[in-house]
Amino acid sequence: MNNASPPVEPRTAGTHRPTAAVDFSKPVVRPKKSAWNLFRDVLEHGGPGYLQFAITNVCNADCGFCGFARSTFDPKARRSVTLKEAQDVVDIAVKNHIGYLLFVGGEPMVHRDLRAMTRYAAERGVRPMICTNGGLWTEQNMRGLADDGLSSVIMSIDAHDIAKHESNRGLPDVCRKIKKANAFFRDAGIQTTASITASRLIEDFDKLPAFLETLGFTSCTFSYPLTSLASSYLSFSDSGLVNFSNAELIELFEKIKRMKQRSSFPVVNPTESLDEM
Repeated sequence: MNNASPPVEPRTAGTHRPTAAVDFSKPVVRPKKSAWNLFRDVLEHGGPGYLQFAITNVCNADCGFCGFARSTFDPKARRSVTLKEAQDVVDIAVKNHIGYLLFVGGEPMVHRDLRAMTRYAAERGVRPMICTNGGLWTEQNMRGLADDGLSSVIMSIDAHDIAKHESNRGLPDVCRKIKKANAFFRDAGIQTTASITASRLIEDFDKLPAFLETLGFTSCTFSYPLTSLASSYLSFSDSGLVNFSNAELIELFEKIKRMKQRSSFPVVNPTESLDEM
């Protein structure tokens, strides 16, 4: 996060006037990497790297377990990177063999230059990804980002029913938008994954797979419940929703492991990593 860059007011990606230097008229033709080049990357550099890039701390949601929540975050502290800064990051990523770049926030969809950033990354051969709460999806920005070369989408889910999820997010009707986005991206050949913060909002982990399927997800990943982080990145809170004792945390990971065993629903977190937790 660059504290010198000006704040960006929330607006839906794809509805702004495009940056003059960016041509959005044609879909991105992503440079193809041969199997041999991919194999060489693995041998020489450990494989295509992954980078998570926070482009703004502005968020339209009001989650009870996040420092970016709109009702508690100081408006005077709003910061966003510029398009030029984002392009510099992409260039550095290319030099360092980063193959996957995840745009996060706050809420990355509020950034007016998200489409331009996505397109620039895709044109440079990096696979751009977005982590979003889904509250700002429209037909226009979904279609635009698909044309810009978006490779995959991660969408946040907090509970195993609509009412609890939307209440925590402070985003009425967001589940309908998520379901619609999943259908659009499936048809566009773009992968989507549900990102679930392990919190007290989930009363029964065994109910999650069926709920995720009703929203159109085919995989999920669990996020560690953070109450502190030695960083300016604010994706944590001391909320009781995520404040667990060590014994409670161990049982939490065991519940996720049991869900993996009982359900055929794909969970991205390896069992080995849950054991290590």
